[in-house]
Amino acid sequence: MIAGVVLAAGGSSRLGSPKQLVQVKGRTLLAHAVDCCLSGGCEPVLVVLGASLETIDATLSGLPVTVVVHSGWREGLASSIRAGISALPEEVEALVLATCDQPLLEPDVVRRLIAGFDGAPGRMLACEYEGTVGVPALFGRDRFEELIRLRGDSGARQLLRRNPGSVVRVPWPGGAFDVDLPADREKI
Repeated sequence: MIAGVVLAAGGSSRLGSPKQLVQVKGRTLLAHAVDCCLSGGCEPVLVVLGASLETIDATLSGLPVTVVVHSGWREGLASSIRAGISALPEEVEALVLATCDQPLLEPDVVRRLIAGFDGAPGRMLACEYEGTVGVPALFGRDRFEELIRLRGDSGARQLLRRNPGSVVRVPWPGGAFDVDLPADREKI
């Protein structure tokens, strides 16, 4: 069982309004990310929410996801990862971490991460774009404790950078584009 954990708890301070609700192809960025995880083969899919909880949670109505309410979202991205991992069922053997701000994400990207997972100890799979690795990324259960120990706002990239020899790179040029600033909305 490979779960999807969509990180969507942030306050979108640089954007000025919840990025989770930005529209892309007739739906919100958050619904888009959730759909990519579901269609890509993740089960279950958990969505970590914090800022603007009531408004964002309402947009998930009817979707087969588990909402994880994260009151400590201001601590940064690493705290949202901890919240997501703590809510995972015990039978989950790996997780795909995704964010809600990558409008070019497609289910095939998630499928390729899952297809590359062979259960080898310590192995991580991460998308490669613009010379770096990042989310979406897949981590086996043996990496969950390291993810839980992360702190700050840089997320799982810290773990990927510390262990480059354990990272299988999955090329995805579209990962370089995310929605952070008002001008990014115009590029969707």
